Amino acid sequence: MQQRQDDSGGAVASSSEVNVAGSLSLLAELIPALEQVVVGHGSADEVCHEGPWVTVVMIRLLITIWKTVRHVVEHVRQRSSDGSMAFDPAGVTLRAVTEAVERYIRLLVPDYEPDTGTDQESQERDWGYHERSLLLLTVELCKRRSAWPVGPALATVFEEIMAAII
Repeated sequence: MQQRQDDSGGAVASSSEVNVAGSLSLLAELIPALEQVVVGHGSADEVCHEGPWVTVVMIRLLITIWKTVRHVVEHVRQRSSDGSMAFDPAGVTLRAVTEAVERYIRLLVPDYEPDTGTDQESQERDWGYHERSLLLLTVELCKRRSAWPVGPALATVFEEIMAAII
């Protein structure tokens, strides 16, 4: 891969690299918020007393994380053919996000088993795994927000999307 240089001879990042850097920064900000959603998801009684906008904000957060993960997965997929991704910031961040998502899923679904085998290497080669695990977490959180119809309805939508991801 060739790097472009500016007039002073310095390297210039491509727009794709800038977009990925922005995505990585966004994930760094959103994952702590996701932890608050999962860990502080509230009891059934607490959920009944909150407004429907709380569920909508949670879903918006999850959709934003999903869109960002999709962008990073596409970048990593394209770059993986160039060589090792072991120390690529996007690959490292993607693995960290997926590990956090799996940890959150296990808090909600104690008997959760990953859907692409048990070894990390096979999961990393299955690019859809990263999205499916995040969508599974989204489905579980939406199902738990059953006081308002928007949660269960979107859980069904996300289940269908998850089934379509290869």
